[in-house]
Amino acid sequence: MDLVKKNPNISIEIKSEYANQYAAYGDLTMIDGIRGGNEYRTGDWQGYWAQDLQVELTFKNPRSISQLALGCLEDTKSWIFLPNAVVFEGSTDGVNFEIIGINKLVHTATEVKPAKIFDFDIKLEQAKSFRKIRVTALNYGKCPEWHLGAGNDTWLFVDEIVLK
Repeated sequence: MDLVKKNPNISIEIKSEYANQYAAYGDLTMIDGIRGGNEYRTGDWQGYWAQDLQVELTFKNPRSISQLALGCLEDTKSWIFLPNAVVFEGSTDGVNFEIIGINKLVHTATEVKPAKIFDFDIKLEQAKSFRKIRVTALNYGKCPEWHLGAGNDTWLFVDEIVLK
């Protein structure tokens, strides 16, 4: 679903800084409806080096939401790791946020494996209207001991925030 075309009353503010070489389509990448594949160099992924990701979506009119997701890529040979957790927050008044849900990941990789896509998602027990949504993805940290780049910073790659 292309949120920008379907609802032009949405704006996005990325509070983190994506790398110029992995900017995808710029600020609208996470709400353009384009999902990335297993290859991070296709231009559909946005890359963040050694930092957490924080994004806020603002709706001109409150939007009813029952499910949220953030699409992420893991390609450990390229130092791209899934986040440790993704925190979803919502605001009904546009100022104060409450945690809607947290999707944590237990990392079990002990070797380089093929690239994979993972959607960090949460479902609300019942739909709720929000004026703003905040998504925070916590960077993996340093490459683990088994990795060729052990002790060095990692990448976080994202492609889409999905709202239903």
